[in-house]
Amino acid sequence: MSAYNVADEPDIDDIPKNIEEYRMIYEKSIKDPESFWAGKARKLLDWYQDFKTIRTGNFRDGDNAWFQEGRLNASYNCIDRHATHNPEKVAVVFEADEVNNGRKITYSQLLHDTCRLSYVLKDLGVKKGDIICIYLPNIYEALIAMLACSRIGAVHSVVFMGFSAAALRDRILDGRSKIVITADEGRRGGKAVPTKAIVNEALLQCPLVTSCLVLKHTGSSVPWCPSRDVWWHEEARQWPAYIAPESMSAEDPLFLLYTSGSTGKPKGLMHTTAGFLLGANITTKYVFGMQNTDVHFCAGDIGWITGHTYLVCGPLLVGATTVVFEGTPAYPSFSRYWDIVEEHHVTHFYAAPTALRILKRAGDSHITVPMENLRVLGSIGEPIAPEVWKWYYETVGRKRAYIVDTYFQTETGCHVISPLVGSIPTKPGCCTVPFLGIETVILDPILGHELDGPAEGLLAIKRPWPSMARTVWRAHERYMDTYFNEFPGYYFTGDGAFRDEDGYYWIRGRVDDVVNVSGHRLSTAEIEASLLESPYVAESAAVGVKDEISGQAVVAYISQKDANTDAATISAALIHQVRKDIGAFAAPKAFRIPKNPHPPHNRAHPLHSSAARGPCRFLLSTAMNCLQSLTARAAAFAAGVATHAVGFRHGEWDLVTISLIWTFIVLHTSAIAALLYLSPGAAVTPLNAVSVVGALGLSSCLGIWTSMLVYRGFFHRLCRFQGPFLARFSNFYVTFLSARRLHLYEEVYHLHKKYGDVVRLGPSELSISNADAVTAIHGPQSKCTKGPWYNALHPRISLQLIRDKSEHTRRRRVWDQGFSAKALREYEPRVTAYTDELLSHFSNSEGKPINVTDWFNFYSFDVMGDLAWGKSFGMLQHGEKHYFMKSLHADMKNVGLFSHLLWLFPIFKAVPILNYEHKRFWKWVHAQVNERKEMTPDRPDVFSWLLEDFNSRKPTYQDELNLNGDAYLIAVAGSDTTAASLTCLFYQLSLHPECLSILQKETDEGFEGSEGVDTALLGKLSYLNFVINESLRLHPPVPSGVQRMTPPQGLTVGEMFIPGNTIVQIPSHTLYRDERYFERPDEFLPERWTTHPELVKNAAVFAPFSTGKYRLGIGQ
Repeated sequence: MSAYNVADEPDIDDIPKNIEEYRMIYEKSIKDPESFWAGKARKLLDWYQDFKTIRTGNFRDGDNAWFQEGRLNASYNCIDRHATHNPEKVAVVFEADEVNNGRKITYSQLLHDTCRLSYVLKDLGVKKGDIICIYLPNIYEALIAMLACSRIGAVHSVVFMGFSAAALRDRILDGRSKIVITADEGRRGGKAVPTKAIVNEALLQCPLVTSCLVLKHTGSSVPWCPSRDVWWHEEARQWPAYIAPESMSAEDPLFLLYTSGSTGKPKGLMHTTAGFLLGANITTKYVFGMQNTDVHFCAGDIGWITGHTYLVCGPLLVGATTVVFEGTPAYPSFSRYWDIVEEHHVTHFYAAPTALRILKRAGDSHITVPMENLRVLGSIGEPIAPEVWKWYYETVGRKRAYIVDTYFQTETGCHVISPLVGSIPTKPGCCTVPFLGIETVILDPILGHELDGPAEGLLAIKRPWPSMARTVWRAHERYMDTYFNEFPGYYFTGDGAFRDEDGYYWIRGRVDDVVNVSGHRLSTAEIEASLLESPYVAESAAVGVKDEISGQAVVAYISQKDANTDAATISAALIHQVRKDIGAFAAPKAFRIPKNPHPPHNRAHPLHSSAARGPCRFLLSTAMNCLQSLTARAAAFAAGVATHAVGFRHGEWDLVTISLIWTFIVLHTSAIAALLYLSPGAAVTPLNAVSVVGALGLSSCLGIWTSMLVYRGFFHRLCRFQGPFLARFSNFYVTFLSARRLHLYEEVYHLHKKYGDVVRLGPSELSISNADAVTAIHGPQSKCTKGPWYNALHPRISLQLIRDKSEHTRRRRVWDQGFSAKALREYEPRVTAYTDELLSHFSNSEGKPINVTDWFNFYSFDVMGDLAWGKSFGMLQHGEKHYFMKSLHADMKNVGLFSHLLWLFPIFKAVPILNYEHKRFWKWVHAQVNERKEMTPDRPDVFSWLLEDFNSRKPTYQDELNLNGDAYLIAVAGSDTTAASLTCLFYQLSLHPECLSILQKETDEGFEGSEGVDTALLGKLSYLNFVINESLRLHPPVPSGVQRMTPPQGLTVGEMFIPGNTIVQIPSHTLYRDERYFERPDEFLPERWTTHPELVKNAAVFAPFSTGKYRLGIGQ
């Protein structure tokens, strides 16, 4: 193939020879940066099509773009142009974790391997622009994966192998990746890293992923999903060794790379093709002085920007040899780095100060080889201490090698401050001068203006440059807020710096809530959020402190919930928590856990009251005339308006309905009694007193209602959202819709068809049918809380209804024991017995009509009754509905009907006639709980764990109520939803016999030779899972969605702002039947989850059992 190349300027290898020459070239480069970068782009990169426009956009708008008409391919620039001219040149030296277990790969072989994998990806359905997640060790195949993605126009998203399954999951979901590339295992420091197992755990909550391509790296046995997992080697060997590279626009995305942000949520920074390639190429040539004859050993990991730029792209772009090392500097000995340098004649060595500090501390006795080829020593990731710099220069480099202390970020893509090899005099611990074309400035941290001459302040960059990240993936507003909005017209690095009298820059470190540990940027907010998940922690604060080895380390300050737990236990638990949520590299080095002070003694403050009744009857008698006037009623009306404006307009009042009624009665009765008592003689009759007080009370109520209706209808914070006009004023409207056919979810579906994604269902309630809302409202980082509906059973508070997150966490841990893998295995024989009984009834009814809805309810309620109270309800045995199920369904009907009028619930519970069935039901539940307390079951059940926790402390009356609520929840949570889901599933299968045939065949083959139901075999029935998924999509367990409350500061959903303290819900029925997210959404098509993934446009919206921290409900 041919490529467009223009040689219109002096040889690029003419690196400045001294500081004066550098300053001359630098001044020219920032005086006319567009000409400078355009010349370098045409010189250093091969183009299919030349560009006309050099740059558009600016920092203020965040819309920078470079070389827009140009077309090129990253893989071609890194491989093909060198493989064509020098195919046998070594491109990659791979050094495995174990010594003498590496290999060398030529440019020709690199091209062949990349092309074969490119074919594999295309065969798996990868298209141009798709995001591929790569979770691989630091090995040769990781380079192939990145290059193959760029060859076919896919976008790679490499995740550092040290990240946990939870962190990996979040990055897969944010990138909406459909393909994940991983290995069976990694090796690091002599230990195996279970990469495939970590990926499996992450993919449990990534329904969009259709394929997992697995590299056989160590040959270990790994858990396998036949419908999803594919072996790399088996697929690659069947494809040709060449595929033409895709022609890409200069501004097409090349990769996403996630970095920590001060908010705690990682940022997916997006880099584009031409700009990143240019930055990597020019800095590799100028900073390192690298030629195609050099051997470059970058000790960084591909999971970070250093690996992207200076392990993969930089060396390959200049045609050099890059060394890829899987292991650590200390295994099998502290001489490992130096042995690699010597064996492969490394000319350039590039490592983080953390590794250098470790090696310096290990002692010079490990440096036994001459390393005569070393010309350049690099440092990256954090400022290098002067004493380490000197050791690096004198002991490692033998005073022959030039040290480049480089500064750049994930956001910058390439070096922005660094000496140029051989031309810039260096200073230990200083990254020296800005790179060509990069105009750095120091800003005053208060006023934001530029500081001249020697100055200390905030480091910023004044003009755009090609390799800068273009956006934060799907969060451009966050991109602007983080880097540009704080100091308009500048890119703010987030670092503090000092510029000395020579114009050299000294990096001071982060000035935001990000710490730099061993070159890894970590968000303190993300660490604090992880710590708060621990049951030991009431409050937490993570800070960065200076550390001798890692540069900075995280120290966590903890406020304990329980002062009786020892510090060692807490520290171990918290380290495990952070490792699980983020990764081992993020775990705090130390904890500061002060003992809780003694609680303050309660002191009694007696209230002294006095009452006096003076001779004021005449005055009150005179006042009667005033109280009956229109002025008095107007004042009462105004008081009502003020009461609404100041009181009822804020907070929640549903639980205090009875208190408000009693307050109204007491106030009016007291006023009537006062008038009668203080009035002279019979001047005021009882009828007069009732009439006067009643008129004033009615006026105040009219004031409240008028203010409420006017405010809700025309001045409420939700007035800008569309919906039925009457819904603005009262929740009676949505209650009317619910009562009309008892199918509120269908009514809501039609409202969304009419009004769009957001519908105002009530005065303070929104229904949002939008993909962005799923994560914003229900995601693990969401600040939303449970809404007022969760007070429905008050004063009984079951686990599901807890609105306090810390209390929910505490009680959920008890439940988790009852639903652990071990516990579920112990329940399995009992569930199997009930399953056999159900199937027996079906067999006996063969050829006869049968109400499967009833029998599925009998089955699920019997199972959960056994697990809840140690005995079933006997419905399968007798074929009749039990009192519990009949009462529950009647109660749920009322709850569903009046769920938007929660203020009525306390009235129903308080009024004697209305509350009869309610009290009778809970009396029955209480009796079952007491009976279960007296039992000692011969086999474990869920209630055993709750009872053990209940008895472990001195229970209060509220604890007793909560235990009754939890007992109710056990029986309901796994029964009602399971029965409904089974009914809908069988309904769909009866309508689609072709699906039933496929499922029957899979089941027969899966259980061939086995006796009874085996859950292990059940888990392998992939088509069964697809059928269940499709049934749950069409018939979600909670079709109208669950209620959440936005935080007081409000919530941003996509580009839309939702005001604070707004009740929001996502209607699953509507969302799952939206053509934007599912093709042919009203059809039952299990193939959309398997052979036809194109029928699922956005699987991230599909979460039938909710999202967030506790994603797996009991019903599931």
